[in-house]
Amino acid sequence: MLPYRYQTAEPLVPTLNSYWIHIHLSIRLTSSAAFAMAGGLDVIREIVSGPRDWMRLDSLQVLIKWLNVTPKAADALQSDRGARKG
Repeated sequence: MLPYRYQTAEPLVPTLNSYWIHIHLSIRLTSSAAFAMAGGLDVIREIVSGPRDWMRLDSLQVLIKWLNVTPKAADALQSDRGARKG
C-alpha cells in the first residue's frame, strides 16, 4: 500500500551514520528515564505523606523547611527581615 520509495531500506544519511548519534541517544534516554523516575517518586511521596495545609504555615517556616535552614540562621533571617521593614 505504501509507495515504492517507502518500501525499501536505503543507507543512512551521513549525519545519522555518525558515532555521535549513539552518544546523543544514550544520554537522552538516561536523562528522560531519570526525570520520569523523579516525577513518579515525587507523586508516590505526596500520596504516602498525605495532604499538607501550606496556607496555614508561616512563610518563614516554609522557607526553613525547603532550605533546611538551622534555627539559628532562621532567627538571623527573621531579625534581618524586621530590620528592613523599620
